[in-house]
Amino acid sequence: IVVCAIAVFLFISSDIEKKRIQKLISERTDTICDFSRAFDVRAVDPWIIRATFDEFGRYLGQPSVFPLRADDDIETTLKIDWADVDDIAKLVAYRAGYELSFSDKNPLYGKVKTIRDFVMFFTYQSCMRDT
Repeated sequence: IVVCAIAVFLFISSDIEKKRIQKLISERTDTICDFSRAFDVRAVDPWIIRATFDEFGRYLGQPSVFPLRADDDIETTLKIDWADVDDIAKLVAYRAGYELSFSDKNPLYGKVKTIRDFVMFFTYQSCMRDT
C-alpha cells in the first residue's frame, strides 16, 4: 500500500510539474536573443550564455525552446534541485570550454541564486579555450 501511495504521489507531482512548466512557456515569449541581451557580451562569453540557455532548457524538457530569463530564480521559479544544477554546470563547462576545478575559490561560490548568477559564476572560471 505504501509503495502504491508513493507511486501515485510521484505520478501526480510529476504531472503538476509538467503543467507548471507548460504554463511558464505559454506566458513567455522570450527567445535566446532576449536572454543574451540580458548580459553584456563584452564581459560575458557568449559560449556560456548559449550553453546555459540550452542546458537549462534541456533539463526542463524544452531544449532551445524554454523561455529562460536571466533573473529566473533557480530554486523558486525553476524548481531545480542544487545537485541537478551541479550536473548542469558540468555540461555548461564542457560545452563552453571552461574548467570547474577550484570553483570553491570563485567569488560567487555558494551565492548562485538566479540564472544570471549562474552565468556570471563562469566568468570567474578558467577558460580552456584561452590556452
